[in-house]
Amino acid sequence: MPVPAHAPAVYVATLVLATLAYAQPTRGLRNVKVGDQLPAFSVLTLDDTKIESSAYRGKVLLLVFARPQHDDSLQALRAAQRMYQSFKGPGLAVLAVSTSPESRDFLRQCTAEHKVTYPVTLDPNRTMYGDFGLIVAPTTLLIDSAGVLRFELAQLPPNFDQRVKLHVRLLLGELGQAEHDVLAEQLRTGIPKKIDPAERQLGLVRLLMEQEKYKQAISILDALGGDQKGHASVAILRGTCHLALGEIDKAADSLPPFANQEPMNSRLAHLLGRLALARGEFDRAKTFLQQALARSAAKGPIWYDLGLLSERRGDLGEAVEFYRLALAEAYSRRPHSFPSQGRPPAERSRNRETDDK
Repeated sequence: MPVPAHAPAVYVATLVLATLAYAQPTRGLRNVKVGDQLPAFSVLTLDDTKIESSAYRGKVLLLVFARPQHDDSLQALRAAQRMYQSFKGPGLAVLAVSTSPESRDFLRQCTAEHKVTYPVTLDPNRTMYGDFGLIVAPTTLLIDSAGVLRFELAQLPPNFDQRVKLHVRLLLGELGQAEHDVLAEQLRTGIPKKIDPAERQLGLVRLLMEQEKYKQAISILDALGGDQKGHASVAILRGTCHLALGEIDKAADSLPPFANQEPMNSRLAHLLGRLALARGEFDRAKTFLQQALARSAAKGPIWYDLGLLSERRGDLGEAVEFYRLALAEAYSRRPHSFPSQGRPPAERSRNRETDDK
């Protein structure tokens, strides 16, 4: 709408305010962008306990900037609680931040009413808000275990819950980058996800691997179309199967081409570390396993393999410490299996015999 040449100031101001009200900012922060290291911060819980950013070192952090008595902010807080419950474990941490000390009682009531169990905190001097350059609330951030901002969602974009869950799965290592990007594009465009026969086959492969039916899993992977065979996620499945069967050369053939394509893929780095360990390349194994440890929120299996590496190098004290860390996470997280590479040879032999039947 054109503005009349001699429009009153009130008219112009009203038009500007209306434009701002309907604008949908694509960014929630001014001073930090995706790919940046997160600034250090310190906030207070509703009971005046200090929480510092260093407490989240090594974890995936879901951080929500919220505004009290604001419907969209409340929805973002509730969505964060759903994520917290879905991915319960030491790998994911959730934190909400508000600026209004006078809203302390309201926030207490809100967290109790909506059963919010993660910390809801205050930034009374707006120090954190200023350092981050907050533009709009709610703004939801996803920070990886290395403290790097990976995703930023301003306000409540379409498919908010699905987007947050998808990003969390990537950062926790439950999804490869290629799989994540395809699903994220489908959410962005609103195109419903079609039932893909290849995805059904991959689901069957994962089920067979859980049952240690590795040869059957490989036969299904061999039958996949050319496009699917070229995905890093498929190569990881194939390499895991070959490695579990002791077929080191075949595992080596399927993995290295993807190392440069997906350098942030913690599952790939972990498997490359296991491969190097199986080949006796201890320095190379340590490099890959440390990369995986820095990128993955689920660190137990990686600590386990670092224990194997230390044991084979003769450093039993270090091996015991890594095994202790692996066991501590195994007890605190949902159960997950460690690589069959580390199981006693007799047990692996029995499993392969069952696999052949």
